[in-house]
Amino acid sequence: MQFTLKRVNGTFKTLEGNLVIDVDGQRKSISTRCADLDAQMPVYLGVSKAVLDNVIFCHQEESLWPLSEPSVLKKKFDEIFEALKFTKVLDNIKTLRKDYATDIKLQNADTEHLQANKERAERMEQKAQQLLDEIERYKEEAQKLEEEIQLITEESNELFSFNQKFQKILYELESLRHEHTAGQDAIERLVNSIEILNDSDEQLTDKLNNFEEQAAELVREQDVLRNKLTQAKNVLDSLQGQYHDNIQQQGKLKAEQDSYKSNISARQTQLIELANKFGLDQNGTYQQTSEALANLAETYKGNLEAERTSNLRNENEMNKIISDITTDKLREEQKVISLRNNVRESEVKTRKLQLLVDEIQVDEGTLAYRQQLIQSQEQNLTATQEALNQINNGKQIPMLEAQLKEIDSNKDLLNHQLTIVNAESETRSKLKFLSDDAARRVAAQNAVIERHKHDFNDFGIDLSQSIDGRGIEKALRDAIEVARNSLDSSLEEQSKAKQKVAQVEMRLNLAREELKKVTKEIILIGDTIEPVLGVRSLTKEEYEAKIAGLIEEEVQMNERVQQLTSFEQTARAALGKAESEHLCFICQRKFDDLEGLKAFEARLQQIIHDIEQAKFAESEDNTGGNPLQKLEDAQEKLRVTRSVLPDVTRLIHLINEVQPKLEKTIVNLGKDLTEAQAIKNQMELLVEDANDASARVEVLRRAAADMARAQQEIASVKDQIRDLEIGLDINSSEDKVTMSSSEILDLLAVETEKFKKYRKQLDDLMTERDRYQTQISNLQHTIAEKRVEIQKVEKQLEEKHNDEQQIKAERERIIVLKREISEVTRDIESIDARLKEQKSELDAVKIAGTRREKEISGMFTAVQDAIADVRRTNVLIEQYEKSSAEADLASCDEMIKTIGAHLAATKEKQEELSAQINEGEKTILDLKGHKRTLEDNLNLRQLRKEAESRLARMAELENMNAERDRDRYEQESSRLRNKHARLSAQLAGKMGEVKQLDDQLRQINEELDTDYKTVVDDYRAAVIKLRATTVANEDLAKYSKALEAAIMKYHTMKMAEVNEIIDELWKKTYSGSDVDTILIRSDSETTSKTGTSKYNYRVCMVKQDVELDMRGRCSAGQKVLASIIIRLALAQCFGVNCGLIALDEPTTNLDSDNIESLAKALSLIISTRREQRNFQLIVITHDEKFLTHMNAAAYTDHFFRVSRNERQKSQIEWVPISRVVE
Repeated sequence: MQFTLKRVNGTFKTLEGNLVIDVDGQRKSISTRCADLDAQMPVYLGVSKAVLDNVIFCHQEESLWPLSEPSVLKKKFDEIFEALKFTKVLDNIKTLRKDYATDIKLQNADTEHLQANKERAERMEQKAQQLLDEIERYKEEAQKLEEEIQLITEESNELFSFNQKFQKILYELESLRHEHTAGQDAIERLVNSIEILNDSDEQLTDKLNNFEEQAAELVREQDVLRNKLTQAKNVLDSLQGQYHDNIQQQGKLKAEQDSYKSNISARQTQLIELANKFGLDQNGTYQQTSEALANLAETYKGNLEAERTSNLRNENEMNKIISDITTDKLREEQKVISLRNNVRESEVKTRKLQLLVDEIQVDEGTLAYRQQLIQSQEQNLTATQEALNQINNGKQIPMLEAQLKEIDSNKDLLNHQLTIVNAESETRSKLKFLSDDAARRVAAQNAVIERHKHDFNDFGIDLSQSIDGRGIEKALRDAIEVARNSLDSSLEEQSKAKQKVAQVEMRLNLAREELKKVTKEIILIGDTIEPVLGVRSLTKEEYEAKIAGLIEEEVQMNERVQQLTSFEQTARAALGKAESEHLCFICQRKFDDLEGLKAFEARLQQIIHDIEQAKFAESEDNTGGNPLQKLEDAQEKLRVTRSVLPDVTRLIHLINEVQPKLEKTIVNLGKDLTEAQAIKNQMELLVEDANDASARVEVLRRAAADMARAQQEIASVKDQIRDLEIGLDINSSEDKVTMSSSEILDLLAVETEKFKKYRKQLDDLMTERDRYQTQISNLQHTIAEKRVEIQKVEKQLEEKHNDEQQIKAERERIIVLKREISEVTRDIESIDARLKEQKSELDAVKIAGTRREKEISGMFTAVQDAIADVRRTNVLIEQYEKSSAEADLASCDEMIKTIGAHLAATKEKQEELSAQINEGEKTILDLKGHKRTLEDNLNLRQLRKEAESRLARMAELENMNAERDRDRYEQESSRLRNKHARLSAQLAGKMGEVKQLDDQLRQINEELDTDYKTVVDDYRAAVIKLRATTVANEDLAKYSKALEAAIMKYHTMKMAEVNEIIDELWKKTYSGSDVDTILIRSDSETTSKTGTSKYNYRVCMVKQDVELDMRGRCSAGQKVLASIIIRLALAQCFGVNCGLIALDEPTTNLDSDNIESLAKALSLIISTRREQRNFQLIVITHDEKFLTHMNAAAYTDHFFRVSRNERQKSQIEWVPISRVVE
């Protein structure tokens, strides 16, 4: 077991359990890991779970369930009888029958639909057969037409064969005519366009063959000349390239010379300007000025660091003050929250008390009215008692009884008059009662008015002027409407104020967060650009100046490297030319002696070596690095500086635009927030006042309703009084009886016989005495009830007054708390003002510090920029002075002159070669024209021979008369075509009919194969299914009735068996004589919805064949005994397979006689059922004598005893049963 202690209670959980089963001496066990033991136990014990829980094993607290309320009893018996299963079966059968009924309807519709489809399929089959017959007839007719068409086709084929013969002749003749015309045109063109030669064909052929050899020789000569011209062009292009390179180099060197002179002048100007700007010596040298500027930069840098340290210290001090003020504000705000919580608690308590007050529907007017009413009733009681005493103590009744014998006349008239007098007397009594009631009601209303007069006056309603209920209600409705409108308006304004505060707070927080982000971004950008630019912030102009300086430096380095590279390439080309061709690259002059060539090559190699050393040698200035390295460094520095352009642009934008704008926005939003919070607090007070006014008006509305109701009641009483007075006037006018009863009796004594007078007096006295007695009894009872009501009203009024006093005290407390809230709010506003002032001072300190930092930083940057500018200019000057630019310029001028002379000579040679090539081309063109003349003469003679041959063939073909045969063919062909077309049209019509009929037949067959292919089988299956479903539904109905009857029979048999066992056990056990026996009644009722029977159970006790429900009418002992007997009976009926029952404290609430009887009954049950192998009785009891009465020693040897030891620990002992007997 596992016990888990939770917050409220603990829970037990079985971690692992084992179930041991002994079957024929073989022990088996099942663990909770393999099976659900709770589900397996009923299976192995042979009873249901309901019998186990409610009959066999039942805790002491639940052992009295047979005498529980009807719903619980019904549930228990339904579980034991497993009625729910049978009810579900019956419900399922009925549901199934409904489903079957629905299926039958659907199947019936399907069957009808399938029957219609079957009939439609049969009609379609008949239609298909008709179409087949028509198709066969059309096919026979088409066959005859095809035979006729076949004969015509054979004639046409023979005619076509004949046509092919003459058509071939006509085609050949027409072709020859076209060829002859084309040949004549070609002969005419050649005759008009060429020179006719008289040589023979053989001579012309020989001349044409010799022409090819002459042309080939001329072409070879032209190729030699073109190769020479190409070499001359290559030399010219090389010389022109060298000339252009030298011209370009000359311009570059001259530009460097001009730049050098300009840089010297610019450096001097810069030194003078810097001296004037920073107060230095104007006559100082570059080195002196640079050192002075460096010292000045160090001074500014120290000042900048000191300023930053000072600003940070001032900001920290200001932030500490702001933090202290903020702490005070938070403390006060927490105090406001606490006070508002107290206000809310008081308001909640006030509302609860007000609800209690509103629930009390009585007031002082009600109490006064009821007190006056009871006083009036007490006065009536006193008067009635006095009148009764007068009647009882007087001698008038005995005297009248003695004189009754003498009274016998005029009885009807006397009774009539006395009846009228009594009726008027009753009316007048009622009239007096109503008058007194009206006076009491008016007094009660005046008391209510006096109590609420001042409250009504607060809302402009004067109760002293008018007590019109409708007018008061109308005025109150107006006041309620005003209060509600005021409340709605205040709530709306409060909502707007809260929304405004929320919006401003949100905007302020967003602005502050944005400012933090901007500040953080500025710091990050400063960290990014400081390693590159050397500063954390700079202007756009300063950045552009840095970029320009780096570009200039990169251009200079690039020009220097290109110059060295160009010189090296030229020297290498000259060296290669000297080594390969032993001539000068520039002047193309060959070296005659080997020594001069070697000296020239050595000179070129020395130049190449010097250039390489110049390219890779370290710089002589203090900048370090060779030209290539400097170029790469300059390019890399320019690239890095350009890469931070977005950061610099963003930084300038943040510092100059975004940051100041956000700071201004935060200041403005702080002002807006203070104003919005003040408005919100004011609106909250207005809402609270409006709520109080609305609550007071609501209380007065109920009071006004009570007053209006009291006024209506007073009016109703006055109307009754007026009706009674009118009735008295009418009776007086009709009967003319104006005397009292005594006067009538006196008059009767005078005018009539004393017999009638005395008899009437005696009856009146007796009636009046009885009436007085009844009236006294009623008044006493009414007064007692009224006193109880008055005590209740007084108690309610006392509670009401106490609640109202508490409400008043809470409202006063709320006012005090609100006053404190207002004071604390003013303190918070004062703190806000201080906080705002300190923040403004902090902002001013930050702005001033930032401004000073910017000024010092600007001066520092200016000094650094000045140093950089002068240094760049000086570097350029030193580089030019250390270079060989002047010598290079002179060498370049000499080289240009030499290359110019070579260019002139090469151009002259190129022109001579071009003239020779043009002459050769002209000669070749003349030879090609002569060749064309020879070829055209030969072609002309060939065309004339072909024309003569065609003319002879044309004459031969014309003699065959092919054109005449063509006319005869066309006539016969037309006749056959017409006949063929007519027969084909007839055949197409027949075939069209056949195709149409085939389409109809195919459509019908497709429909039969798809939609109606299985219609016959489907129809047959549907009929069978419909019949089977119908029969199954009828069988379900029979089964349902049989099952319900069987259930009822089973229930009746079991209940009879249970009641028989209960009767036997009760008579053997119960020792009393007040109850003969008990039994369980099961009343059957049929539900209207499902038609099934349900049983309601009750336990009855019987005395002399009279049944009475036992629940609520039996003693505790009878209840325990009845429950045990019923469980024993149920166990004997439903637990045959189990044979086990447990009794938990069966002697509870039983006296000694019933305990002994129960023990003997159990002993008898044991002796009766001990032959049953699986019978076991488990008794849990504190009464060991009960075991003695059971004669337990005859059935068992030991029992288990649970007790506590000296350590208060539970222990279980296996004790011999003999100890109990002893």
